[in-house]
Amino acid sequence: MSAIPNAATANGGPKAKPTPAPKVPYQLTPEQIARQEARKKLKARKAAEKKDEPLRSKEQIEKGKFLLRTWVDLQQGSQDRQPDDAVRVMSWNILAQTLIRRDLFPGSDCLKWTDREQMLISELDAYAADIICLQEVDRLESLIPHIPTHKVTKAKGHRKRHGLVILHRDALFEKLAEKTIYLDELEPRDSATEAEAEGKPPAWKRGGTRETKNIGLLACLKRKNGKGGVIVCTTHTFWHPMYLYERTRQLGLLLRETARFRKAGGWEDWPCIMAGDFNTQPFEPSYTLLRNPTSPLSPTQIADIQNSSVIHSSVINVRSPIQLDNSSSGTPEFVSPNSKPSDLSDDEEGDREGEAETEQGGSRDAGLMKGCRRATEQDGLLSIDELRALFAQSGIEPGCLLSLYDSCSGIERADGKDPLEGRSLESRRSETEQNEKKEILGSGEPNYTSYTPLWHLTLDYIFLLPPATRPDSPPKVIRYLLPHQVSDLEPGLPRKGISASDHVIVAGDILLHE
Repeated sequence: MSAIPNAATANGGPKAKPTPAPKVPYQLTPEQIARQEARKKLKARKAAEKKDEPLRSKEQIEKGKFLLRTWVDLQQGSQDRQPDDAVRVMSWNILAQTLIRRDLFPGSDCLKWTDREQMLISELDAYAADIICLQEVDRLESLIPHIPTHKVTKAKGHRKRHGLVILHRDALFEKLAEKTIYLDELEPRDSATEAEAEGKPPAWKRGGTRETKNIGLLACLKRKNGKGGVIVCTTHTFWHPMYLYERTRQLGLLLRETARFRKAGGWEDWPCIMAGDFNTQPFEPSYTLLRNPTSPLSPTQIADIQNSSVIHSSVINVRSPIQLDNSSSGTPEFVSPNSKPSDLSDDEEGDREGEAETEQGGSRDAGLMKGCRRATEQDGLLSIDELRALFAQSGIEPGCLLSLYDSCSGIERADGKDPLEGRSLESRRSETEQNEKKEILGSGEPNYTSYTPLWHLTLDYIFLLPPATRPDSPPKVIRYLLPHQVSDLEPGLPRKGISASDHVIVAGDILLHE
């Protein structure tokens, strides 16, 4: 007996709706669960760290207001990585109070320490970096209580009233070793034979042009989660714009000594970070040779080096290297987690630091800067080829040293926007140069990192070096701090509500190991 159709079906009416299947609750994948747990741990850790910070009054918080910048995610893996895989690195020249002169920062409303202190504290805290490199630090005791989560490594040049600081997050890293590099005292010629050096004065071996008292500071940081470690180097090289030779010599020595420090400690599987105020613009020969010693130098760059190869009378003040375990001539000093960093500065009397050249006495040739004379063979200044060889002594493969910001310029952002939103050095090129589409080394650097009424410059960088054992595997940038719009920096820094220094922060999140 056949089934009798219901009236609705028989008459062509609507069919009965099928019963919907029961909803299955969404299940997180193991990777998503792991990321979720990592985020919870990170949030809990930051909350716990905040409890150790001293409370600030409403007045202090108000004084500490500054212009907060945006973090930019890159397409290369920032969305599918656990937060604790990335390390946030930051570098900032915070402007030593001892160097402030009103004629250098005309119109600034933010030159007194009482105006600057809370802004510095707020900006250091806001970006929550794991590794912080600071330059021109002369009031560290005022800042440290507000960064209780970090351990300090510090050093000063001879008789200087300000110095370098590396801060590392104690929950993430253990410091294995540190070293101070006295750039004036180092000898750049590895290949000089005894015959070549025979009868030459110590100054010939150093090949320097003057006393600068500039240093580099190194720290070896081991990750507490067992995922390797990193060598961190910060520096503040010689400031005078006319001394390109000296700055090029210093950067070559800095790169070489960083590589030697890593090799001496047996950490060649670890990458290096070089961050600081290099006082070098991307079009200068020092930047070109640091990025790639085999890169050709333009006739202008060669002339700049040759014209600045002059001797300042202060060169006679350069001393022989200090014979300490932590000296530039020694091996890395291994330290326990409870060790106190040594302060190697000596007599601070007579510190002649300043932004104006001073007459030091001695003969002066026509057309040269104050206190300078032309170099002779006995001064031992390096030729262009010898400067190239100095950079090559690091053993870093040509082209393997990357700049954090410049390397981002060709990478697609997660939101699809222009990488630096027109805030790169490329924006300073003429329209004709931009239309030529010629790739220029360093064109992806921030448009400015130091901006005052008297100068607008790009001087601060974070450079990334791959492990010596894997030169094709440099640290990967997954996020960076977007540079300021120029309009935000006008009419110049320091400025209340913007930034307490004449330099701005450079920062990014990187994956040290794949």
